[in-house]
Amino acid sequence: MKFNLLSQWLLQGQWHSHRLQISMVMIAIALGIALGFSIQLINSAAIHEFSSAIRSLSGQSDLQIRAIQPTFDEMLYPKLAQLEGVELVSPVLEIQAAVPGQSDETRNGVLRILGIDVFRAMAMTPDIVGVPAADRNFDTLAIDAIFLSPAAMEWLKVTQDDHLVLRLGTKTVTLRVAGGLVRSNPGQRLAVMDIGAAQWHFDHIGLLSRVDLKLKQSVNLKQFKTSLEKDLSSQYLVAETIGQERRISLIFLRR
Repeated sequence: MKFNLLSQWLLQGQWHSHRLQISMVMIAIALGIALGFSIQLINSAAIHEFSSAIRSLSGQSDLQIRAIQPTFDEMLYPKLAQLEGVELVSPVLEIQAAVPGQSDETRNGVLRILGIDVFRAMAMTPDIVGVPAADRNFDTLAIDAIFLSPAAMEWLKVTQDDHLVLRLGTKTVTLRVAGGLVRSNPGQRLAVMDIGAAQWHFDHIGLLSRVDLKLKQSVNLKQFKTSLEKDLSSQYLVAETIGQERRISLIFLRR
């Protein structure tokens, strides 16, 4: 009993003599926990945002085939479509076009354009399909039409039916803003147009940037990927869509 009273008296004395120091330590610990939790929330939000962007651009694809070079011969596309175990195939041409008179500190006036096969994209990547006006349903196939995300429209200060001047190298192209996209992530500056029109306007006839593959449910993804990598030449890269999301997560976790 006397020992307990003595212990209590000593603890109270310690508390009264070092009240400020103990309070500061407790506050520091609380702030440290709050800071760690906030960093975790920020990283989680960033990972989700980047993953969402990847999913919107890759849609339901299982694999993406690219080349070491920016583009490759489109004749690979029908060969991939005929492979056993492939359910859907979607070709994509990516263009980084300059917008004369538009620049900022981070993107230097460059607009990312995706040339897509709208019929394939509707099944594979529906988010990036253009939404035409009600009386112009065939604008998704029109040679002069381009569709912009809300962020791209705001950045370029254009609306539907305005004309947009783009440049790739020495080639200058004027296109009509035919509408927006089904869905895009906030801040995502993206443009979409018919792949044939993109190839013709930007002098990329017969070229693709990537091919998205959706496999049948009965197909083993790992085995198919390994087999495809062996069949393709070393100039091609085969990547799993889910693998890109994992790499992004690892990048943020290492920061």
